[in-house]
Amino acid sequence: MVKFGHDFVAAMLDRPRDEFGRFVGDGGGGGGIAGHMSDADISRARDASTPSGAMSNDRRHEILSEAGHSEEAIRETDEVLNMLSDTGAQEAGREKLEGHLNAQDEVGKCLEDQIDLESALLDEYVTGANERVERKISSLRADAEAGLLEEFDPSLGDDLDEFINRERRIEKRKELHVGRKGEVGETSSAESWSTATGGADFGSGAAGYDVKSRLDVVRDKMDYDVLGGLGKMMGAPGEAEITFIKRSARGGV
Repeated sequence: MVKFGHDFVAAMLDRPRDEFGRFVGDGGGGGGIAGHMSDADISRARDASTPSGAMSNDRRHEILSEAGHSEEAIRETDEVLNMLSDTGAQEAGREKLEGHLNAQDEVGKCLEDQIDLESALLDEYVTGANERVERKISSLRADAEAGLLEEFDPSLGDDLDEFINRERRIEKRKELHVGRKGEVGETSSAESWSTATGGADFGSGAAGYDVKSRLDVVRDKMDYDVLGGLGKMMGAPGEAEITFIKRSARGGV
């Protein structure tokens, strides 16, 4: 349990809040909850080999506490997230999620910051993935120009830029792949997606996907934020789940 001294608590109580009751200012590199992320937090998210390694659960709790949320609000926020990870409780979990977000009560405000934090983590993970792709592409280009690649031969009419662009698309799909079993938009708020290559696998083989996309496309083009999966584990082992939430379902947006 994290304990805070009197001076720290007094300073927190004096900090200004936004129109949704959330603390503002005083963060590290930006506004809102993302401003509480340190350089080390950002580096970890960018260097993570999978989205689920972007931040530890303990660090997530620490940041939510730093943002002014009570232990009780954080506990109830985790209860909602755990319900969404339990197949038998998902519908009830969505009802609680939507109720808190619509009411903008204490738990609703904590959920809003939870979403902003997870979304910021995904954005940093995507940035890191792009950087990893470009490092691979730079090395690939050098090998192609040196004539070291069997799959690229200018004497056969291969175009270097076309080859590089094709390989970049392939690498990005590998790094940022995400899919969903079920229709997109079939729920009113939270939706489970998976970053596993062939879909969620519970030991009897990959389940496959009905919809395939990329993490950055779901975020930027489909108007989804992230509820969990990077700092807070979602789903069961083998699912590699990221839980997205429609921006239209958020009470503070």
